[in-house]
Amino acid sequence: MSTRALLRRSREAKAWLLDAMVPLWSQASLERAGGVAAALDLNHRPLADDPGSDPLAAIRLAAAFARIRRLDPENSAIARSLEGFLGDTLGGPEASTLVARAGWLLAHGLSAGEVDASVAKPALPGAARAIIDAAHDQATRLVAGKAFKAAGLPTWLDACLVLARVDPTGGHTGRASSLAAALTNDIGSAPCQLFVRADEPVDIADQFNWSWRMAAHADSIGAAWPVESQALFAFAAAAQDEDGSVPKLVTQDGTKIDASLTLDAQAAALMAHLSQLRVDPAPQIGAAARDSFDAIMDTHLTPEGGWIANYTAEGLPADQQIAARHADTIARALVSLIDTMAA
Repeated sequence: MSTRALLRRSREAKAWLLDAMVPLWSQASLERAGGVAAALDLNHRPLADDPGSDPLAAIRLAAAFARIRRLDPENSAIARSLEGFLGDTLGGPEASTLVARAGWLLAHGLSAGEVDASVAKPALPGAARAIIDAAHDQATRLVAGKAFKAAGLPTWLDACLVLARVDPTGGHTGRASSLAAALTNDIGSAPCQLFVRADEPVDIADQFNWSWRMAAHADSIGAAWPVESQALFAFAAAAQDEDGSVPKLVTQDGTKIDASLTLDAQAAALMAHLSQLRVDPAPQIGAAARDSFDAIMDTHLTPEGGWIANYTAEGLPADQQIAARHADTIARALVSLIDTMAA
């Protein structure tokens, strides 16, 4: 396909991020006292029954806004929001989890690194070293126990790769490589060569997500992509429907068993296709990336800057709220599209 189709979509993505998502979340999520709201209602307003501040929502919004800032470095709403989202310490009931620690490190790494050359780069906060050490210990124990499906490990790899760029002497590349090597060995030794436990259905989002993450790690150290990454991608891409939609679960022989749609899976598909497109500009890969973007934009994102993250197999919205925790999943995929087409 012509690159013009993806260029148009990259402009659409940029407009949605800057003209819809940023205005909505910079106002709505910070207009409450005492912290960042966990979600908005389906009318894009703060919840009447306020569940309280959600530190993990703040972390995800911070990571998203740090990525978006590079598209418009002078945007004052982004700057103000980052100040409100990004605390120098990590609090809340989930503060001791790998999910929160890795997310906090990722947000700070992006804030320090994803800026225009004309903008002064903020330093990592003083608390970062202790949080890095704690997260590394958690990740090491999970990897030793082959608990690769544990929440937080994907974000830990993301954080290590980002921190390696802003703190080159901090040992972050080695931490990322340890996780990537263990995961590659585990997938390579599995009979089905997939990221799945024995006798369990295959989560397509997992296959796409680890495919592009393994490729990103290989790129970061100047290595060839592992064959396991390509195997995950090939399996997941074969499960994608002609319209670009991604089923949630299939059997290990590829038979669809759960056709519900999730924003996580759609964003993972776009990330994986863009990863492939950077090394192989084949028309069919560009078309798959286009269809993946269209599925996100047409099915999940709202014109007001929000999203419906989950749909039933019958195509009905499954969410009663717009959860802020999805913010960076969306921003990462759309900014990746913009960057790929700019390159």
